[in-house]
Amino acid sequence: MQFLLPMRKIVLLFIWMLLAFPGNCQSWKVLYDSTEIYWNNDWGKCVSLLEEALPLAARDMSPNSKNYMVLMNDLGLAYLESGDYSKAKTLFVDLVELKKDLLGINSAEYAASLVNLAGIYQDLGELDKAETLYQEAIENYRVSLGDQHPDYATSVQHLGQLYESQARYTQAEALYLNAINIRKFAIGSFHPNYAGSLFSLGRLYRKTGNFEKSRIYFEEALSIYEKSYGQLHPNYTNATGELGVLMQSMGQYTLAEAYLSQTLNLRRNIYGNQHRQVGESLNNLANLYRVMGNYLKAERNYRQAERIFKNTLGDQNPDYATVLNNLGDFYVGVIEFEKARPYYQQALAIFQNTVGIQHPLYANALNNLASLNRKTGNFREAEELYLKTIATDESTLGKNHPAYATSLNNLAILYVATKRYDQAEELYLQSIQIKKATLGVNHPAYAKSVNNLALLYMTQEDYSKAEPLFLEAISNQLNQIKTIFPALSDKEREAFYNKYSAL
Repeated sequence: MQFLLPMRKIVLLFIWMLLAFPGNCQSWKVLYDSTEIYWNNDWGKCVSLLEEALPLAARDMSPNSKNYMVLMNDLGLAYLESGDYSKAKTLFVDLVELKKDLLGINSAEYAASLVNLAGIYQDLGELDKAETLYQEAIENYRVSLGDQHPDYATSVQHLGQLYESQARYTQAEALYLNAINIRKFAIGSFHPNYAGSLFSLGRLYRKTGNFEKSRIYFEEALSIYEKSYGQLHPNYTNATGELGVLMQSMGQYTLAEAYLSQTLNLRRNIYGNQHRQVGESLNNLANLYRVMGNYLKAERNYRQAERIFKNTLGDQNPDYATVLNNLGDFYVGVIEFEKARPYYQQALAIFQNTVGIQHPLYANALNNLASLNRKTGNFREAEELYLKTIATDESTLGKNHPAYATSLNNLAILYVATKRYDQAEELYLQSIQIKKATLGVNHPAYAKSVNNLALLYMTQEDYSKAEPLFLEAISNQLNQIKTIFPALSDKEREAFYNKYSAL
């Protein structure tokens, strides 16, 4: 599982603290101002300061005042960044109601809180609620600010990110293109927010296998970020990090290592050595080294990332669980199955306690544990876990998502191993249909499912069905080779060949 890059940006509502308050006000304001030191560096400290400040502020001002709502907003963001989704959701639900009563549903400030709350629902896997709130915010901005306003474009962008997470790629692409057009004329094509829309579209094209288009958008976003901020800025490092992931997907491992190493070094200069963003970069580099077969470097980077996440976020955070899950993947890759098991089990427990059992992260961990059981011959337990994974994917992502298709594919592999060929065939066919519709016929994941079905027919000695599928899978691989192979070094060509020969 590729560690994903940072949580999408939450809309922040900044209100100047214009009023002077007597008495205890100074205490809460000092506490609030102190969070500036720790913001983006120590979320636990921010939570502590804001939790202390909020009741003090309540004694000096009305809960309906804008200053009090600023405190609530920032505490909610701190909860979110520290992984306490339950408290964040409770706070933002209250804040939305306060703004609705005080400012009305046509207020742009109310819409900003709708976007924040939608983001929490999205992170918790409550995607229908998130979609409803994003759509309400978009309509609010359209009425209050117009459909050519930058804030309207931002809400459109967030809805696009939701659709992207659901593999509703056509809808996401349309929203991203809309945001790009609005921002180009409203703020200019050299503005960082315009680059943000380019960045999102680049990520979308990477996921759908349109690598060259993805590269164009990422590189344009990177250029704008560098001109706007220089290299020592989070947005610049996000872009270099995504380019590294893209190069890895394209098999260009030398370039991938260069981008990911640059991202790691820049983030160390920005945040210090023990920041979560540094942990993320170490994790992404570890993923690359694992694919390249450099297991010593991979394990070392995973271990460093694990320590950083545990120290900065605690051992009950989804990001910490993700690196544990990746360590499990690593040990499976080096055929140390019993070392992998406790990592998968711990990651699963953390996801259950943080984001809940109806979430894609939980489903992914279930899937990995199921595959481990299949590889170790525990077929009954593997089937039970695969079925739970499929049910979770269906309820959270829907039946038209590549992750759902992958889960079907994995259960089919189990059914082949247990000689339940008819059930396997049905699942492979469903998986192929979904991947074709969402990713296209040129995507490696599509070729993998086609190849698996061909192998099933070959096992059954149905060569007339197997042959055209093998030819289709080979054609896909040849297209990948034509696109990627010329730019690879000899070592990368060997790794690329090993990767695709495994299909």
